[in-house]
Amino acid sequence: MLSVEILHQAEFELWDTATYYESRSLGLGTDFLNEMQEAVLSIQKAPLRQPERDDHTRRLLTKRFPCQVVYTIHDEMIWIVAFSNQRQKPDYWQNRI
Repeated sequence: MLSVEILHQAEFELWDTATYYESRSLGLGTDFLNEMQEAVLSIQKAPLRQPERDDHTRRLLTKRFPCQVVYTIHDEMIWIVAFSNQRQKPDYWQNRI
């Protein structure tokens, strides 16, 4: 199983989004973090399941939240590039790859 590394900007997004959801409804931020953790574990178990895009990233859409986990595989490591809200500017994270 490949190791996972989360870029600093992506980790900031993760916590910022969880804080936002928690402010909207008690427990919702925790639900968000749990779903993102499940998504990362799913990626780790089968990193090649998602198709590679032209920019060499792969994206896993989450079920409950409008979020996609953007990642790439490099040097036997899974790099989480973004926890991207699908309702915001698309591809704002491109400069991270």
